[in-house]
Amino acid sequence: MREQCSLTMLADKDPQSSYLRACSQELGDKMTVKKVFVGLGLLTLVLAAGVVPLLAMPPTLDASVGDVYLVTTIKGYAKAMINGEPVRVRASVQLTALVTEVHEDLVAFRITEGSIVINGTRYVIEEDWERGIYNKRTKSATYEGWGVDPQGRRVYFILHSVDKRRSWSGVIMRMTGGFKDPNGVNWELELKTLRSKLSGS
Repeated sequence: MREQCSLTMLADKDPQSSYLRACSQELGDKMTVKKVFVGLGLLTLVLAAGVVPLLAMPPTLDASVGDVYLVTTIKGYAKAMINGEPVRVRASVQLTALVTEVHEDLVAFRITEGSIVINGTRYVIEEDWERGIYNKRTKSATYEGWGVDPQGRRVYFILHSVDKRRSWSGVIMRMTGGFKDPNGVNWELELKTLRSKLSGS
């Protein structure tokens, strides 16, 4: 069996022996490795200490006129009553918002492009009719306007979002809303969305 090096053995051996020098080198290497791991651990703690408070900060919209934001859907669904039966289908929203005015706690914006998709049907938002406002105090926003389905039929929609928390790529929001489709079905939307900044100050 190979003899293991220890501090006790080092004390009993001749300092000039090759065995002692080998053991000293082995122990030195182990101590160096331990120092490296300790250093990496401390570095990780320092980095985490800087990142966690940032993500823990309350989400807010510090916007300026001209800033552009993108709202995308992480997951979502829409529900309705059709022929007396409850129906639940997949739904998503994508909006590109341009900040047009900032008045203290209120931020006004318009949607330059966007769409709402319900069960595979895509409603393209009409830019000229879409508007919205964000309240910094309540950390909530309201969007309303018109969309057009593939046959050119128009629908009016209202969406409401509330900021929930920060993430690595923006702010997670809970979005709800509804509209009546061209067939007269009233859809209620429930989505988890992400707001990220595309450009601006």
